[in-house]
Amino acid sequence: MIFAILSLLVLIAGYFLYKKLGWMDKPKKYGFEREPVPYSFGFVLFLIFLIGVSLYISFSQEVLSVVVAAAGIVLMGLLDDRFGLSPVFRFVWQFVCAGLVVFGGAEILEVAVPFVDQTIVLGGLGVLVSVVWIVFLTNALNFLDGVSGLTSAVSFNAFLGLVGLALLPGVHTVSQDLVVGFGSLMMVVSLLGMVLEFDKPKVLIGDSGTMFFGFMLAVLSMLNGGKLATLGLVLIVPILDGVGVIVMRVLNKRKPWEGDFNHLHHLFLRAGLSRRMIVVMYGLISFVLAMVAIFYWNSVVKFLALGGCVIGLVFVILYNHKKYADWENFDKLKSS
Repeated sequence: MIFAILSLLVLIAGYFLYKKLGWMDKPKKYGFEREPVPYSFGFVLFLIFLIGVSLYISFSQEVLSVVVAAAGIVLMGLLDDRFGLSPVFRFVWQFVCAGLVVFGGAEILEVAVPFVDQTIVLGGLGVLVSVVWIVFLTNALNFLDGVSGLTSAVSFNAFLGLVGLALLPGVHTVSQDLVVGFGSLMMVVSLLGMVLEFDKPKVLIGDSGTMFFGFMLAVLSMLNGGKLATLGLVLIVPILDGVGVIVMRVLNKRKPWEGDFNHLHHLFLRAGLSRRMIVVMYGLISFVLAMVAIFYWNSVVKFLALGGCVIGLVFVILYNHKKYADWENFDKLKSS
């Protein structure tokens, strides 16, 4: 009850403070007729997360490193939303924050090979792989920000998958309290983000929110034994989208961080799907994959679920290809 009351007070105070300070988006710039709404509201969601941590999670060096590093990611996102930071600075800062978590105790020690009962021990490469994984996922979830509410919806289901697996009895040999505690709090804040942004947004979480969600997902997948396979399955669509877009940019001799309209959700927008439908579709896919990751350990079932999602996405694109909008008019489909 105390957490709910304090969270509500922070939400209300943050909303009016953002309006007072003029921290609003610019919808007219992107062809939207709606009124401006508070922008980079992920900072407020992070404050709610901090309240929950102080109330429900016991202090330790590992907890401190995660919270401090997450604060660094959120503050960087807030500054980037407000003033626009250099891409090089953003990447360097992300690596610093990721390194802080890894040296605080969270590290990928081994990786399970998909569909076979084997693992690869990383040894000395564990630190590098862990840092790269955190930075990649931080940006992959940020890539989803082309449709308001999309990152929050997918993140909620991913946190649900991590918490659900952590709660399964007889599966883990080490305590999952930290995953359950952090994950449950992140489910709350990502759900708030989804509710506030969906359809007609009341706020926009911005980079301070999307990078916060991606960062925490990566960190939680590494804590207390590691759940990379689970998270990888739930986030297979944004992960493949992120990798594909980066590869295409490099092949076209463009900077990997240079924005464009080649993400999967942009294809769906050009295909004529509404923003609401895209959020619902991504949400349903990630929810189904989260349930598969939790309740079905059979590799064949996971493979069929993964293949079904990929085939479904391809079918939607092909079915709607004649509705693709003109590239020259695509600026109207830019993110709010």
